[in-house]
Parts: sequence; C-alpha cells; structure tokens
Amino acid sequence: MKREPQSGGMRPVAFKSRDAAEAYLSKIAPSISQVRFADTDAEFSIDYAGGKIGRSGLHRGSHPEVSFSVSEGGEVHMLLPMRSAIEFQDRDGTISGLPQRSGLLLPPNAIGRAVTQESFAGISLFAPVADLNEHAKRMLDPDKEVRLDLGTPRSADLADPVIEALSRNMVTACHELLSVRQNGLNAIVRAQFDELLIGLLTVAVSDDMRRALDGTPLEPSVDVVRKAQEYIRAHLDQPFRMAELAESLGVGLRSLQLGFRRAVGCSPRDFLMRCRLERARELLLAVGADAKVATIAMDCGFSDLAHFSRSYREAFGELPSVTLRRRRRPAGASP
Repeated sequence: MKREPQSGGMRPVAFKSRDAAEAYLSKIAPSISQVRFADTDAEFSIDYAGGKIGRSGLHRGSHPEVSFSVSEGGEVHMLLPMRSAIEFQDRDGTISGLPQRSGLLLPPNAIGRAVTQESFAGISLFAPVADLNEHAKRMLDPDKEVRLDLGTPRSADLADPVIEALSRNMVTACHELLSVRQNGLNAIVRAQFDELLIGLLTVAVSDDMRRALDGTPLEPSVDVVRKAQEYIRAHLDQPFRMAELAESLGVGLRSLQLGFRRAVGCSPRDFLMRCRLERARELLLAVGADAKVATIAMDCGFSDLAHFSRSYREAFGELPSVTLRRRRRPAGASP
C-alpha cells in the first residue's frame, strides 16, 4: 500500500490488500471504525481518495460491498451514495435503507453499523459539530446557541435544495481538490471548499439557518411578545442576553425581533433601553434628597454612567442630574 498523509487535502491512496484497506479506512474519522470488505473471489481493488481539507474531511471511494461501525465522534457525517445503495442498522437492531436519490445523515451521537451493496461508489463528508455551531453563530448571533437537528440517523433527500447543493459541491470539491493537488493552488482551493461545505452542512441540519437564509423567520405569537415584555420589565436591573430570553420562550432570536417590531414598533433591545430609561426617570423624580444619579443608573441596569447620561438626555431632553435637581428643589424656589 502506498500511503500519503491526509493533512494536506484529498489524496489518492492505492491499496494492494484487503487488510491494508480496512486498517487505513477504519481511521479516517473518529466516528468510523471496524471497516470490513466482503470476501470475494475477485481480485481486491478499490478506488479511494480522501483526507482533511481544513476543519472537515472529504472522502471518495468506489469499492466492493463494505460495512463499518459508527460511534459517537463529535462530528456530523454526510454519506452520499453515487452508485448502489446503503443500509444503516442502529444499536437497537433497526435497519433503515435509503430511498432513491438520498444521502445518509449521521449525527454525532449515532451508534450502529452501515452496510453498502456490492459495486458501491460514494462520497463522505465529516465535520465537527463544534464547527457547525461556530459557523451558525457567526452567521446569526454570537450570543445564541443555534439549534441543530442532530437527533437520529436519517435520509437526506436530494430533492431538498440545500441537500442537493451540498451534494453537488461535495462532488465538485472532490474533483477540484484532486485536480489541483500538485500545484500551489491546493491550500487556497481547500480553504474555500472547507468554508463552503461547512456552511451548507450547517444549513442542512439547522432550521434556524434555513429561516435566516430564506429571510422568513417564524413570527411569534402575541402572547410570546407579551411574556417577553413582562420579563424585561421585571429584570431591568439585571444583565441578560436577548438570545437566552428568546430560547426560554421557545423561539429564535430573529423571530422575537420580528414579533417586537410588528407588535411594539422597535427591537427587544430598544424596548429594554426604553424601559430602563423610563424607570430611571421615575426614580429620579421620586427619590429623597440624598439620592445619587450613579446609584439610580445601576439600579436600572446601566453599568456605564456616561452612556446612561447620553441616552437619558436623548430620550428626555435633559441630563439625569437636571431631573434630580428639579426633584430636590423646594416648592416655590426660583430655578
């Protein structure tokens, strides 16, 4: 067997024995092990190329019937059959075959065994779930834990535009990475395809990402917006993240923002600021003679006194210190 390192992108590897191929392919990804090719009278031969292309791993193979164990490996695995078929048997013994024109999507917690038919050809994409989360946060909201649909192994319908785009680019990436591997463009092309495939796979397993790209987030009910308003008013003095509030209400951040704009006329964060400023004005007009602007600002959730003063003046046309002096001024005193 001639083996080349996998760290520099996709490379073809030639195998002269079944044992060598099984040992090599059992280590191509953390979630794959115990690769076993069927015994046949024919001379053993497979066409394989693969390796790391950045954060993800891409592998292409054409070979006889093979089975392999799948275990938890912290990665999402997209397997695209190009010829023949594949079945997946989970640890409970349930066997699932793939419909025509579909791929197999394995979540990080998948445990079982996959079996291909003879004369199989396909492409596999592996990507760490942590990188999918990071990509989704970068595209949506750094403060939000984006929901990824990583439940159970399932078929991925190629009629789905996202799955079709992912599959098409997996094929293209294999071709391009192998064609440029001998020149200086390999690193550039590898990085571009890595970002593209990570992005498409993230969209494939995230409804939040799909809605964001479609520009059609689900609008929350009026009751959800009302509960959000009640929570904000009750926690004005506490720091909190809008993404966490949205998650606690069972909606996405963009959905909550849309609901607020339609029901209240502003974003949730603008509503929070408005409530804090109104509360601060109420306190400034009601406190005793020994009150301090800084204390009131902190009691209303402001940690930066200068920012509070600027925002207060923009909202009410005067500095908070002026409001406080007017409250302290005795009745009948001249200004």
